Amino acid sequence: MSELALNEHLYAAFHDNSIHHRGFMLVPIFLGNGVLELQERAMPQIKNPDDVLLRVEACGLCGTDLNILAVPPRHKADVGVV
Repeated sequence: MSELALNEHLYAAFHDNSIHHRGFMLVPIFLGNGVLELQERAMPQIKNPDDVLLRVEACGLCGTDLNILAVPPRHKADVGVV
């Protein structure tokens, strides 16, 4: 998948507002061996008076991300990294 196609896929997935109304968010997780998966995770909760919660409007991948996803990887990353 090209960088542009992957960014468009992530953009569409993150703009599925129905998931936010259920208290979840989509998080890209590196699973190893060139695999990046969008997983539902519980929305963080504000617990302290100085906490903030930001809504991500868009995200993208940079060249380093693509090097992590290359098989074999051209940049090291730990499995489970968000």
